[in-house]
Amino acid sequence: EIKFYTGAFPANRGGALSSVMDITLKDGNPDKQAFKATIGASEAGFSASGHIGSRTTYVASIRQSYLQLLFKVLGLPMLPNYIDGQFKIKSQLNDRNEITAIALAGIDNMKLNMEPKDDADEYLLSYLPELKQETFTTGISWKHFSDIHTRTLSLGYSYLNNRSIKYNDNDESSEENLRLRSSGMEGKATIRWENRSYYESWTLREGIEVNWRHYDSNIYRKIPSGIPISYSSDIGFLSGAVYFSAEYRSPGDRFTASTGVRADAASYSDETAEIWKQLSPRVSVSYRFGESWSVNASAGLYNQLPPLTALSFRNAEGKLANRELEYMRAISGAIGADWRLRDRLMISLEGFYKHFLDIPVSE
Repeated sequence: EIKFYTGAFPANRGGALSSVMDITLKDGNPDKQAFKATIGASEAGFSASGHIGSRTTYVASIRQSYLQLLFKVLGLPMLPNYIDGQFKIKSQLNDRNEITAIALAGIDNMKLNMEPKDDADEYLLSYLPELKQETFTTGISWKHFSDIHTRTLSLGYSYLNNRSIKYNDNDESSEENLRLRSSGMEGKATIRWENRSYYESWTLREGIEVNWRHYDSNIYRKIPSGIPISYSSDIGFLSGAVYFSAEYRSPGDRFTASTGVRADAASYSDETAEIWKQLSPRVSVSYRFGESWSVNASAGLYNQLPPLTALSFRNAEGKLANRELEYMRAISGAIGADWRLRDRLMISLEGFYKHFLDIPVSE
């Protein structure tokens, strides 16, 4: 299931200004074991869905591309290759407790085609670098159900590492030919606790999360004059948030309304640590006319940390140069209508206004 929010993001979804895509992986098949293999024009894949015993289900998949073979036949200068995979395992410990674990990973390896077919390819190969990237997200959550409360404790870690390398004339036989080597690695560890309470037409949600963010970048570049330029920076800091939201649904779900507030802070600087400066209120309403038509409206103020590349930037003396940066902000309002043709088909029309503040740009 995919929920796409262009405004009035749920209060437990932070770090976004423009939109939020909330993806929920389906559970494995509790009744049988199912396997599927696919072969397409650019990739091959395998997926599995099933159960382990009577209380645990799983779903998993993996893909491997062979797009680089097709690109080489076509004589294109870049040869992309990727592998990605994911899995989800869910275990119902008893009637009141369940544990879910997920993992998603991707590997990209972009090489050069050293068999150029014309002068244009020769030119492209003279400056295009080879690219490598690895990314993964993994997490585990424990959910406890009581009479009117659902409590969730989650642990997660996300990682991204991308690298570029380029040699003069693509000759890797000597380090003297090295023209460019760059890498950027970022990671985020998260712990989150959340409670949901259900009172007839009302649903209340409150929670707290703490993150450890770290970033490491290294660049070596040799300009045409032959003078090498080296740059490196690494930072690590804590960030976190507290949030609360309330949702009301009328009998028959004809009218719904929700409101919430979130407060973020980070230990990066005195400016970002002042949590009262990063309050993010939001509100939304929706009314359904009959079975097919509904109208909705939303408004909110959202906060997001600047990019880690900006936060970690150092001057010639090696000191962090952007300590004065504040959280980026967006004021957003939207109104729209939905037309549900049938259970699996809906057409939406929405108009919105967004005003962005404190966005850092490169000089």
